Amino acid sequence: MAAQSTTVLFVHGSWHLPAHMAPLIDKTKEMGFSAVCPLLPSCDVSSSPNSDTTASDRQTAPAQGWSGLDEDVNAVQSEIQRLLAQDKNVLIAAHSYGGVPATSALLPAMTAFNRSKAGLKGGVLGFLLINGYLVAKGESVVDFLQNKLAPCAEVHVCVVTTSLPLSSLSEEDLTPLHLYNDLSESEQERHSSMLVPQPLTPFMSPIKNPGYLYVPSLYIDSTNDQTCPSETHKVMIESARKQGASIDVVEMDASHSPHLSKTEEVSKLMKGFVDRLVTQKAPLSPVRNRDPFDDT
Repeated sequence: MAAQSTTVLFVHGSWHLPAHMAPLIDKTKEMGFSAVCPLLPSCDVSSSPNSDTTASDRQTAPAQGWSGLDEDVNAVQSEIQRLLAQDKNVLIAAHSYGGVPATSALLPAMTAFNRSKAGLKGGVLGFLLINGYLVAKGESVVDFLQNKLAPCAEVHVCVVTTSLPLSSLSEEDLTPLHLYNDLSESEQERHSSMLVPQPLTPFMSPIKNPGYLYVPSLYIDSTNDQTCPSETHKVMIESARKQGASIDVVEMDASHSPHLSKTEEVSKLMKGFVDRLVTQKAPLSPVRNRDPFDDT
């Protein structure tokens, strides 16, 4: 029942593409869920990237120019609105940087709780955050990281975009050490071949809407994450909880990408979370039962 009535909206991370989420998307569909994963505009550097194209081959800007956090948020928000127009229940599953546009896109009126109060069906049930970034309103990812990027990132200038700072992944030992350190060498190579550069603007843009305050979240905390260490996850989670967020945490012995290395385990956690949310007698209320429209 939960699977048949719920769509999982996946939001991929920095430098990644929807193709990186494919193993978890496939497992999600096997469980009976519907699943979608829009391409974030800030990662849209090629019309059709493929597995035999290296990251270094895609260092030029897209014809329409680089996009930022606002465009990423709009892309996620458009998918939420499309699904809610069909009265769907929605779980938003976000990986890494994807947690920023995912949580920013959720408005109070989109939650299952508030839609139920308004006599509407469907709504966003919650977030599954896979080593996802949780940043306070008015703060950027770079602010939170104290003016640093992930240890795997390099910053250079893309001359095609009038000297716009561009972030990418270093070509040497970055992939196995930071993103996919618990995958086989062949899988590391396959997934790293699809990585794309991304502008710095999404990391430097302040968060306008902390949507993680409006619905409950399940946070997968990888204890062997070499990109965003577990200690950093815990700081973000504690900060969000102090703001009033309802976040359950599951620790997993995995890299930054458990959706690739432990797909079965992640999918089971996701299904259990959805089952719990859907079988509530009423849609789960916002954090601390407060009015989600009250900004105080």
